[in-house]
Amino acid sequence: MLIRHADVYNPHAIVYGRLPRFGLSEVGRRQAAELARYLAGQQVAAMYTSPQLRARQTAAILNQAVECPTIHVSRMLSEVLTGYEGSPESILSSKKGKFNFYDELARPGDETIGMIASRMTRFLSLAHRRHQGETVIAVSHADPIMILRAGVLGLPLVIESLRGPNYPAKCSITKFSFTDASDVPSVEYLTPVKDETLSAEAKEPGPIAAAAAL
Repeated sequence: MLIRHADVYNPHAIVYGRLPRFGLSEVGRRQAAELARYLAGQQVAAMYTSPQLRARQTAAILNQAVECPTIHVSRMLSEVLTGYEGSPESILSSKKGKFNFYDELARPGDETIGMIASRMTRFLSLAHRRHQGETVIAVSHADPIMILRAGVLGLPLVIESLRGPNYPAKCSITKFSFTDASDVPSVEYLTPVKDETLSAEAKEPGPIAAAAAL
């Protein structure tokens, strides 16, 4: 199952991308704890996480419930590599709400949708080979999870395929389930964290959670 990280402490409202020191807010810690309670008792064979601090902190809280001996860090699960990081969040609502990181790359070397699909598909294939018949948790980010979903469902890898009601909410689960009869998984979207936790309180400032650099 692919899980989006919990809410992030971002008092200056910037696009944080892969920037260091963006850990969970107090609301984010409560979200992750609520999801951990939902996952408690499940037999989880392995846990993986993106290198970004917010994902690692989410994974650590979830692991209190499922108790995997090791949390593996995988760059295949990383946030989108984009030169737009550091920009004000207001750019996300520019161009009449049609802004995205991919149609106009900020700099050479930025990731395209196809590049993200490639690395996320590699991760899914690797996890399937290593853990056939087992449950795996991987903490990642919204666009990479949605891009993987689009690829698995055979949707065109364009921005229109990445939007809609199944766009991953914070601490949501996008479950990829394999059967013995097929190497193509079914996909299910779950939101175990209650709406009350995702309140406006997420925007209120609070103490910085674990400011260690990546």
